[in-house]
Amino acid sequence: MLIDGEPTIEHDYPQLHPNMLYAKVGARLDGDAYAVDGWPRDLVKRAFNILVNAENHNSALRAIALAIGGKGAYAKAASLIEAIKLRHPDISNGFHSDAGIRLQRRDADMAERIMCRLGSHGIVVLPIHDSFITAARHDSALKEAMDIVWTQFIGGDQHVFPMGYHKINPQMETSPSSSSPPSSPSVASRSVRPALVVVLPVGRALDLFGGRPRPDSDLAGWSSGLAPRAVRCYLRDEIRARGLRQSDVARRLGISRPQLVNILRGRFGASPRLALGLKAFLPPA
Repeated sequence: MLIDGEPTIEHDYPQLHPNMLYAKVGARLDGDAYAVDGWPRDLVKRAFNILVNAENHNSALRAIALAIGGKGAYAKAASLIEAIKLRHPDISNGFHSDAGIRLQRRDADMAERIMCRLGSHGIVVLPIHDSFITAARHDSALKEAMDIVWTQFIGGDQHVFPMGYHKINPQMETSPSSSSPPSSPSVASRSVRPALVVVLPVGRALDLFGGRPRPDSDLAGWSSGLAPRAVRCYLRDEIRARGLRQSDVARRLGISRPQLVNILRGRFGASPRLALGLKAFLPPA
């Protein structure tokens, strides 16, 4: 993969959800979260994620038994659940508690923050679940952004560790021959073989969530009344990109949220004061 003809690198948060669960209770994950004596790693990983996402014990048991299959699947599933809980006593309260949906929201917010942080510096970054690809020359900027965002969202110095393995394909199966333990606090990284060329514009006008350019001519021509569609779309994008709620913006402008929603949807026009306030909300060109 190339970005604007440049070689790329990829960094990820290995075992993100296990590390997030441990950080939440003020503990640190020791070694490989999916290494449980007597059980295949792939099965443990699948069962672990089922436990994190299941709403209750019975639904987790059924899903894991289905994954195991064959005679005695339920008994094996019960034994595997017990083995995982013994391996992870600090976070066992997070199992079969529907914690997965909250973790997914948190890691999605983290990904958005990383992309916005780098995008504001004109750095194109492509997300793949909990990993990120950028041009190799932005290696240190990406690692710094990921570390900063981890601290902002998770808190403390509970940074994730590199797993020390090489992947056969990005985000696919791991190499069975490598099992080196974590060594230093960092994000795991790997080089990506050229396979796809991505050419994107860079700069503050780039919206990483839709590629919407800044509508300067429409902004210049709008002083009151119904906002042009391009302006309304750009305002909505900017609010999302900053992680703000519409109620936050409405409060700053001294109006109600429904008023703002109707302006952004083109139902109501804006007074000269409101139009000026909305335009001032946007970053300079």
